[in-house]
Amino acid sequence: MKQGQKLYDFKCKACEKVEERFALFEERSYTCKDCGEETERMFPMNALKSFVPFEEYYDESLDCDITGRRQKKDVMNALNVHESGDRKHGGRNWDSGNPTAIRPSSKLRGKKIDDIHRKKDVMEKAKDSFTYDDG
Repeated sequence: MKQGQKLYDFKCKACEKVEERFALFEERSYTCKDCGEETERMFPMNALKSFVPFEEYYDESLDCDITGRRQKKDVMNALNVHESGDRKHGGRNWDSGNPTAIRPSSKLRGKKIDDIHRKKDVMEKAKDSFTYDDG
């Protein structure tokens, strides 16, 4: 086994035999030992156990498009805010029947974490150049 190799399942396109094989991530296929035809790497089933789908959305409270869990964490760190509620159920006082309740918008608005960092930099420069005149 070479360094960087992991165990993958490969399925022959002709005889449909499935075989486990150590391979690098870049290796997508190899020749079947039984029939000599090309094989293809199968989707790893153990990845499904921890897969949680994520749908992109615009977060009104953060004023930013959220494209993933890690990106949301980065945005919150940049804004120095923390999420309230527990991680599994979120805010407990949510009333979906309230007509004024803020609902997540599925339409992205083009605001990215870079915009937040730029705005933060502008505020820092403005703070450094601010002078107070007493007279």
